[in-house]
Amino acid sequence: MAWFVGSLVVLWYALFGEDEPTPLRHRPWYRDKPEVTFADMLGTCRYHLWRHWLRNSASQAELEQRQAWLLEYLATAA
Repeated sequence: MAWFVGSLVVLWYALFGEDEPTPLRHRPWYRDKPEVTFADMLGTCRYHLWRHWLRNSASQAELEQRQAWLLEYLATAA
């Protein structure tokens, strides 16, 4: 299953992700990377999904609920 999902991420990035804004990693070893890594592709995919998910909120209350969920998710991600 992990290979399948990983393949979907790579395929999405090849078709659409190169034109999407990429979240920047602020670690010293990422500054001069010569190529895109899987972590970059996955980060771009997550960023794209989350931006559109938040943008498509029906109301202010729903937007606040989604933002709270996203912040909690990010805070507990390992």
